[in-house]
Amino acid sequence: MTTDFFASGVPVTLNLHLTARCNYDCTFCFATFTDVPGTLDKHDQLRLIDAVTRGRVLLGRFVVDKLTFAGGEPTLLRHLPELIRAAKDAGFTTCVVTNGTGVNDEFLAAAGHWLDWVTLSLDSADETVNAAMGRGRGKHVAGVLRAVARIRKHGGPRVRMNTVVTATTWSEDLSGVVRAVAPERWKILQATRVEGQNDRAGTLLDLTPDQFASFVERHRALNPVVEDADAIRGGYLMVDPLGRAFSNAPGRLIYGSPVLKVGLETSAREVGWDPDKFLERGGVWDWRAGDRGTANGDLLPRRNGGMAP
Repeated sequence: MTTDFFASGVPVTLNLHLTARCNYDCTFCFATFTDVPGTLDKHDQLRLIDAVTRGRVLLGRFVVDKLTFAGGEPTLLRHLPELIRAAKDAGFTTCVVTNGTGVNDEFLAAAGHWLDWVTLSLDSADETVNAAMGRGRGKHVAGVLRAVARIRKHGGPRVRMNTVVTATTWSEDLSGVVRAVAPERWKILQATRVEGQNDRAGTLLDLTPDQFASFVERHRALNPVVEDADAIRGGYLMVDPLGRAFSNAPGRLIYGSPVLKVGLETSAREVGWDPDKFLERGGVWDWRAGDRGTANGDLLPRRNGGMAP
């Protein structure tokens, strides 16, 4: 590795969707994986991280630099701390996307030293609305705030927040709860229809561009990162619970060959991963400063401490 964040290639994030299991039932979820028959076991998930490490240079100029563990709900996997440590020891920045229910003292004690970022999902300040959308059972906001308090008491990792805007929530003002969470990076995403994944969401997905723009403008002072439906489709490098690259570009999920058989680059090519779309949506941002401990000390520093555009 080099000491310059960009010198060995354009850094990219790989989202590893480890499991379809979730303790929530969000009807608007983009990736329920109802069409994926199973998941890799712990042994093969560790092999997958090793395969990504060995094949982290993609298309000659992109370098997988951050691994984001997602689901489903990844904290339901008891061995998640072991995967996070393996990723950190391989030199990756590490992140977990979670609803916060598994971010307890036990998890932070086991994984916190190797985990750089926790991204918490929070879509509404109204618990009745959250429950109606399947985001918990009426105590989600309080749970997120407890998770944030535990993280900060523990001394890290750093906090991000994702908000999916739906036809039910577009008129809300989340400024108060965003300030309470105080994430270093807040991403606002437009609820997006993905055939076979969130068909049952119904009118939740009937969000107009003007409604989405209104929500964004209401929160402009908080400097959010914004991704509309077009930016979301095809702009992510993702692997499914069976270890295959997948894409949502055609409005449904399509899957490549197993990474353990053909490598990440070939699998990503098969599903048409679009690196230009990744760059256009602002997928590259300075995530390295303040990274947690690693066994080999091989880290790339961030170029500045500012929030991503």
